Amino acid sequence: MATSADSDPLLGQVIAERYAVTRRIGRGGMGAVYAARQQPLGRDVALKVIRADLAHDPEVVGRFEREARAIARLSDPHIVVVYDFGHSGGTLYLAMELLTGVSLGERLRTGGPMPLPSALRIARDICVALDAALKP
Repeated sequence: MATSADSDPLLGQVIAERYAVTRRIGRGGMGAVYAARQQPLGRDVALKVIRADLAHDPEVVGRFEREARAIARLSDPHIVVVYDFGHSGGTLYLAMELLTGVSLGERLRTGGPMPLPSALRIARDICVALDAALKP
């Protein structure tokens, strides 16, 4: 859901001199995820940004860096690709593949009961991704 620039100071900003933030996709307790344009490559990315009040907490920074490195090591079509992460001007960010479509949560809220073949395909894809994540 997009918000106005008045209610979200990151909208319209450029992070790390290369990620032009275009809209907010979602938010949680520790931060938000934005759609952004990676300017040098002209590629759309998802940009996960940690809340400013948490971005200098060594525990949060360490956890975020471990998350970025762990995801970046994975290579599976069922797991998003991590392109970059870092700290820029007080903003802690993670740039990754931008996926299109609706989330599983949104599909379940608005789509009614899911047909069994669709549910089984999604469950299989989740298991494949978990298997890839758990391999050494």
